[in-house]
Amino acid sequence: MAHDLLAELAGYQAEYAREERDGRTERAAAVREQMDRVRDEIEAKAEDLEAESARLVDEGQDVRAGQA
Repeated sequence: MAHDLLAELAGYQAEYAREERDGRTERAAAVREQMDRVRDEIEAKAEDLEAESARLVDEGQDVRAGQA
């Protein structure tokens, strides 16, 4: 899932740059909203993974914690 989100963000970044370059500010603003949404999803996923990692460390499952 994380790779999908990163690919989605990269696509929006390229689209945003193109819209800005071409002076389409309304479209660029709409793309910016989507970029913010994806960034929020990435941040939430990272927080979930960090919490899982901490839980696994507490359970003595260091290898699985490293994977998370």
